[in-house]
Amino acid sequence: MGKKSSFSGRDRKRGTQASSVECDEIQLYLGTSHPPVAAVFPASYRVAAASLGFSMVVRNLGEFCSVHRFFLQNGQFISPDTRRSLRDYSMIYLSVAFEPDLMAISEALVCSGLVGLTRQRGHMDPIVIGGGVGVSLASKLAAAVLDISIAGEGDALLINGETVMMLLAREGARILLSTGGFNRSAGIERIADALMSEAVDSSVALTHPIGDVGGICLNVRGKSDLSKPVGSAFVSPDSEFSSIYLLEITRGCPGGCRFCFACHGYAPFRAAPLNSILAEINNLPERGVKGVGLVGAASCRHPQLGRIVESIAARDLRWTISSLSAEMVPDLDPLVLKSQKSVSIALESGSPEIRGFINKRGSVNSCLDALPFIASAGIRELRIYVMLGIPGETAADICMTADVIREIGETFRQLAGGGKTLVSVNPFIPKPGTPMWDQPMAGRKTIKNGVAVLRDRVGSSAVLKTESLETAFLQAFIGRLDDPFPLLGGEIGRREIEESVTR
Repeated sequence: MGKKSSFSGRDRKRGTQASSVECDEIQLYLGTSHPPVAAVFPASYRVAAASLGFSMVVRNLGEFCSVHRFFLQNGQFISPDTRRSLRDYSMIYLSVAFEPDLMAISEALVCSGLVGLTRQRGHMDPIVIGGGVGVSLASKLAAAVLDISIAGEGDALLINGETVMMLLAREGARILLSTGGFNRSAGIERIADALMSEAVDSSVALTHPIGDVGGICLNVRGKSDLSKPVGSAFVSPDSEFSSIYLLEITRGCPGGCRFCFACHGYAPFRAAPLNSILAEINNLPERGVKGVGLVGAASCRHPQLGRIVESIAARDLRWTISSLSAEMVPDLDPLVLKSQKSVSIALESGSPEIRGFINKRGSVNSCLDALPFIASAGIRELRIYVMLGIPGETAADICMTADVIREIGETFRQLAGGGKTLVSVNPFIPKPGTPMWDQPMAGRKTIKNGVAVLRDRVGSSAVLKTESLETAFLQAFIGRLDDPFPLLGGEIGRREIEESVTR
């Protein structure tokens, strides 16, 4: 089942050129049927292999087509599966994880010999389809780049038992096999008609976010029951999670934080059925997979988490959990923490007033109470997430956050015998579909001053890492766009973007 593949790509997160790699890739769901279609991810192979959104696209396409994957390398899309160019495909399916990815997609399509904007494509140009969180958060920008965009859950069920994404794959295959030949406009209309005829009641709405100059948007209001949980389509030692099979066991979050799209965009919180999860684990190949990553914004809240990790342990595999709620750690089965190399806790703020404003459940003390259990499990690395620039935040609030981080770092170092605490500092970004969507961001100076306070008061008790302010401002700006074309045309500068979203 393993297959040698050679691919050179750019790791977007690190911004460095990766060397060519030879890896024993385990291909699980790439499909074998014809016709071939292109599944595209706007980042490197290494990042794509760690994306469940991309795996969902590949697995659904594989039901009806032979899937050729394309990844971003040196500004254009390159495939490890074929020597064909992206220009040779009539159907292109994209997974969009972040709002700015849509800009990169438009540019990379042009560099790959294709047309970057929907309004400029002709009848014989390929149909470009995309979905993912980035589309849900930036519908107007998506409509400028994608012929068909999917906002919402692509694995929501239709009347015939298929998912939205499976129908798009099936209809795409039928269009390509049509004896009448390929016609882009007719194909888009056919796909839209098929989807609307098989939608459950009003579970899918068809809109034109920017009118006739853009593509259509399929607003999926239906929710997946996770009866077929999303798992990796391929597993690679060259992934960000080396040789780890990723498996979504929960979706959404019951926490209710007012800034969080996972809480509001994917409500209600759902847990995948235990039997479906165990079937995925039991069907893993004997070789090539070293562990299972249990994915979900609130994966630690799965009611049968203990049973799940027991089944993974029975396969002699290790496991990781993507998120932990501090207040739940003392009540977790000790086995759950046993295989963890690190634990992540979303503190957000050390100020009780700010935590109350954003509806952050639990108390600061719950984070401290969790530390003995984390350390006793042999975990030596703790990751903490905090936000700066939350509306109403004062200098005193930031000082309280710094003091809590310092106390956590010093306590964990002592309990874990030199344990390390890493802190990711992010600016507050208003997201569409959340109660805090209409709130402004803090300005650059405010954020930088806040970071300086944290560094000064935290000292050596923890290592702080900050995120790009330019990217944060751009995400907020994209979500509020009315006309996406000036941004895509490079007519809007960084200063204008920042000034439009900050207070």
